[in-house]
This record gives sequence, structure tokens and C-alpha cells, in this order.
Amino acid sequence: MANKGQTDTAVLVAMLSERAAVNVRLALVADAQQWQLHHGQVTLDDDIPVTERAWRYSTASFLELCLPGPTAAALLRGEEQDIHGLHVVAPGPPPASVSTCRLRGQQEWGRVTTPWPRAE
Repeated sequence: MANKGQTDTAVLVAMLSERAAVNVRLALVADAQQWQLHHGQVTLDDDIPVTERAWRYSTASFLELCLPGPTAAALLRGEEQDIHGLHVVAPGPPPASVSTCRLRGQQEWGRVTTPWPRAE
């Protein structure tokens, strides 16, 4: 993966599938009886376990948790998943590529200084 740019979705899916667990942040929007994935962030190579948090509102949910790598890969492929008690679907076909950014530790990202290297 380059320091910044586009990565083929199939490459990222393969990377996620090989990991036992990854830390994720998900923004979900209510759609009938399911939750549609609106935005997702995956942190790779983070050995620090995330403190699971969930904010649920009537039409939106925000989750910060650790997921099995294959579950995160399935979401990226557009497969429906049950996550944290919610039925989550990905809208439309999966994209051909995704944006990635590799950050060094102690680098500011989204107004937060990260203590570990991360890829968005």
C-alpha cells in the first residue's frame, strides 16, 4: 500500500481477510429494518484494543469496535453482516478502489494525534 492514494478493493479485502481482528469506526444510517453503511474507517496493525463504544439514534448509529478481519472484508465486498446487534448492509456494488493513507505514529489525523501508525 502506498503512503497515500488509491488501493484496489480486492487487495484491501485480501489484507482484511488475513487479519484475526481490526479496529473499525462505522457510521450507519437507518433504512427500513436494516442499517446502511454510510462511512467506514479501518485501522490496520493496531495492537491496542479499542474501547467499544456505540451511539444509537433513531436514524443513525456510530460504532467504534473491534471486528474479525473477515467480517470487515465481507462488508467491503458488499455482503450483509450482523454487527453489534444491527443488521448492516453496504449500499450498491463495492467500489473498484478505496482511498488509503498511511500515517506515522504521533502524527495528527482528524484533530487527533495518533500514537501508532495507521492507514485510513
